[in-house]
Amino acid sequence: MTTTGSLTPNLHQQARILLIDDEPANLKLLERILRHEGYTNLVSIQDPRLVVFTYQQEPVDLILLDINMPYLNGYEVMEQLFALQDPLMPPIVVLTAQSGRDFLMKALQAGARDFIGKPFDRFELLARVRNMLDAQLSLRMTHHQKEVLEELVRQRTHEVVTSRLEVVRRLGRAAEYRDNETGQHVLRMSHSCALLAEQIGYSREQCETILHASPMHDIGKIGISDTILLKPGRLTPEERAIMETHVLIGADILDGAETELLEVARTIALTSERPYKKAWPVEEAVANLQENAGSHFDPALVAAFMAILPKIGEINERFKDRT
Repeated sequence: MTTTGSLTPNLHQQARILLIDDEPANLKLLERILRHEGYTNLVSIQDPRLVVFTYQQEPVDLILLDINMPYLNGYEVMEQLFALQDPLMPPIVVLTAQSGRDFLMKALQAGARDFIGKPFDRFELLARVRNMLDAQLSLRMTHHQKEVLEELVRQRTHEVVTSRLEVVRRLGRAAEYRDNETGQHVLRMSHSCALLAEQIGYSREQCETILHASPMHDIGKIGISDTILLKPGRLTPEERAIMETHVLIGADILDGAETELLEVARTIALTSERPYKKAWPVEEAVANLQENAGSHFDPALVAAFMAILPKIGEINERFKDRT
């Protein structure tokens, strides 16, 4: 007799099958029938206390389980196996000499997929084993295909996110280059923003978003003329008013964005040097923050900023401008 079915005989014959029965004679009979059919990966277990340990060694495709055994009966063995919550839990076929309806219903309710009566009928045994293996091996193929597809989706998502971040970074750099800023400035500012967000309780994902969104804070400078943007002196009130419209220009550029990253982009005050003002010493910048807490600046954010000031200094040193 040769194995037939929707899957190739080789897949069936390579399937790992656990044979669990406290009677050595039953195990030998099962092994002889299955090996004659070509099944080679058979694991016989006489002590039911070893089932879970054996099961965890490598994937199992089918379990033939006796019910009446010492130490642990078949119901208790099934309870232990299902407690493992294996998404690829193999079918369990109960081996029993009992044929009462209540007994069989209890076995099925405990998780058994089928049953085989004792004494074993060779043809019945092989047919039920083949059918159960068809179902389990198909499930494994489907699960593997799902994992492959999920991995492809993860890779594609990573590529899309990476591309999006690259565009955001370069747009931020484009804005900074308008007034001769450097990439180091962008790094100082974005890492400081993320650190401040962490200090006030933002989640890791939110901090990551702020880290990547903050370089967009001055994107509106693209719309400011060089006459004003690069003026080597203090701005007149009229020029200052025009300069301040870069916030509105930036908002307009980012308006309608459908991603959280661009929605989070916002204006952030900096201590960097501008053509119209020199960079402030740290002490003066900190004093300005404290003096204007509650008016220009959120006092809670100022307090959080003061708490992380040493770390901000580390960021500035790490990403300081190079000559």
